[in-house]
Amino acid sequence: MHIFKLYCLSILLIIAGAISAGAKTTTSTSKGFTVTATDNVTRNGKTGILFKIKVNVPGPDNAGAWLMLDICNMQGDKIKVNGKALKTYGSITLPYNNNAFDNSELFISYSELSKGNISKTSPFKYYVTVQSKNKNKKNRQLKQSGYFEWSGASQSPKPSPDNHKDKKSWVEKYGTMTIHHTLFADGVENITIKIPCIFCQKSGQCQACYGSGQIYWPGLGCYQPCGMCAGNGKCTHCGGSKVSSTTMFRKPDGLFYDIKGHLIVPTIKGEKYDRASCPVCDGLGFYRAAAYVDDPHGASINVISQHELGHQHLSGSACQYCGEYKYHVHVKCYKCN
Repeated sequence: MHIFKLYCLSILLIIAGAISAGAKTTTSTSKGFTVTATDNVTRNGKTGILFKIKVNVPGPDNAGAWLMLDICNMQGDKIKVNGKALKTYGSITLPYNNNAFDNSELFISYSELSKGNISKTSPFKYYVTVQSKNKNKKNRQLKQSGYFEWSGASQSPKPSPDNHKDKKSWVEKYGTMTIHHTLFADGVENITIKIPCIFCQKSGQCQACYGSGQIYWPGLGCYQPCGMCAGNGKCTHCGGSKVSSTTMFRKPDGLFYDIKGHLIVPTIKGEKYDRASCPVCDGLGFYRAAAYVDDPHGASINVISQHELGHQHLSGSACQYCGEYKYHVHVKCYKCN
């Protein structure tokens, strides 16, 4: 079973830094922090992710405070580079008349993230801390969020020029199905599956108006634009291409991801591992990565009803397996179940 979760792209934000076309913006709230993250932002000649943070800070504190954002893996563990936590930080000034900081910004470049083995398309977790600059203060932590999750860049994974030069490609055919494989030098495999569109029977035409773009309304005595295809006459599933296409990526860890970087559970026939020695889930029987966060309806339809549930976590406390506070599920490991 493949698990896909659809995400709508937000309207591009125009901010002081330049944002490349195709940028993705997500906004999340946790423990009094509201964070809007935008990818493909350029600051001081470097491209990365911009975090705009809104928070009410307790105070006053004459020493001022640090606003820090720590980068974690999907299990909630801090990522360290040369023994130091991978983070970005800035300064906010206290005391203040209004303790609502609505326009605080932190930025981290993709080159900095790469030091922690995080690529542009890699998902990761992070949390935000407000810490007093007063080293004599007994409790310097003024406020801290729970985990936020970044699902990876908005654009499909693209190989570097060196990867492109060293790629290997091959095609498999199974009846009317064609599978295109491209293996890049870094071990990432692009898999695109193409089959004839079953919705339009390979005609490419809308099946409501049969390609005319119009529907006759007897009550009005005239033709009106087709409500299914919005008048363009094309199949709403394949867009007129006559082919249904699905792309996924298999990374060196052996797991499959969709073009948004979300985990896919593949249906694979073959050798099964004993759970205790399974190299994919380390004996848990399910993935550590949280799926369908704060989406019990989607989890019920795509995981629980399909008998793919490995662990279900209710909101209100930190999950012992990934640290996520909100409702989510962990999907069964395909190699030992």
